[in-house]
Amino acid sequence: MIKSPSMMVLLCTMLIFMGCSRADTPGSQTPSLTVSELSKQLRGGNPPRIIYAGSLLQWRDAHLPASRCIPCDASEAIAASLPRDPHTPLVLYGNRTLQEENCPLISRLARAGKAPLFILSGGLAAWKKNGLTTASVERIPRLAIPAVSAAEWGNDHPGGPKPLLLDIRPTTPSVTAPIPDALNIPLSQLHERYGEIPLNRPVVVVDTADGETLLAASFLLRKGVSVIARIEGGIASLNRDRVKGGKGR
Repeated sequence: MIKSPSMMVLLCTMLIFMGCSRADTPGSQTPSLTVSELSKQLRGGNPPRIIYAGSLLQWRDAHLPASRCIPCDASEAIAASLPRDPHTPLVLYGNRTLQEENCPLISRLARAGKAPLFILSGGLAAWKKNGLTTASVERIPRLAIPAVSAAEWGNDHPGGPKPLLLDIRPTTPSVTAPIPDALNIPLSQLHERYGEIPLNRPVVVVDTADGETLLAASFLLRKGVSVIARIEGGIASLNRDRVKGGKGR
């Protein structure tokens, strides 16, 4: 038992410091909201502000009503410029549940203001699964673009140039390890930077898990880019082929 008053003060000070620092330590968790909880709050007298943390292309295609788009890789300045009302909660969502380690925007918004911050559990997919309506600015029709294995992509291409691998993963260090000879344009920037893609080469699109390649490829085809395929299974498939010594290296 601690009897010394000075030791008690020191112990209390340490506990307070540890409690205040918990939110800034790696692996900390931002509180989450379920779809039903968010839906209830939206019907209340002080509805939260909703931020979609995916790409503008995805947001224009389908989003929660009254939400705006700020990508996960948005700069510190953009996050800081967002008006913050300390009495109005802020809810972030992605296509599925956002992960803090893959979305720097979460910590940037936490540092930028004092408003309560939450993540929508299950994201847009859960919202749709619950039968709730979405809004759209411009739907992107999905086109029939084949998904190929990493081995197929790495095969020789006689009679024509080797396809360019377009990597649409975010540039977050915890997510992206450079792919040799690939062109990296994150999906969040594709609507602005698609002009960097050469028009004289066929293009194969890859992302983290093949979840967004169809959207990106369909958008690019409409912009005149010669997209011929998508990597089935995403970067994990490509990495497995490299380990096996495939030509996709």
